[in-house]
Amino acid sequence: MTSSNVIRIITSEAYVTGAITFLFKNVRNPLASGETTGLAIDTYYNNYIMDATFNDSTLYRTVNITEPAKTIMAFGIDFYPKNEGERATYVFNFLPSSTIEDTMLIMI
Repeated sequence: MTSSNVIRIITSEAYVTGAITFLFKNVRNPLASGETTGLAIDTYYNNYIMDATFNDSTLYRTVNITEPAKTIMAFGIDFYPKNEGERATYVFNFLPSSTIEDTMLIMI
């Protein structure tokens, strides 16, 4: 069950011990940048709260969203040596859609 700010996950088996990892696929990055509000996790059993997030600090409970990356296009790829079965060095030539500044990172 979901609403605009709550996701309820019901497990199919009883929880024993250890970490539970939730992976949310196909979530698009929001267009707005900035820091989110604190993520809160509450654990329920038979409609009783068993564990709850401490709301006194947002440390480790927020996500900082940056503005979307500008497009960058590879317009040339070369490699050498070209012998089969040998380790090669690849050279990529990129064409950015805007100026790349010293403080920016290119992540591939």
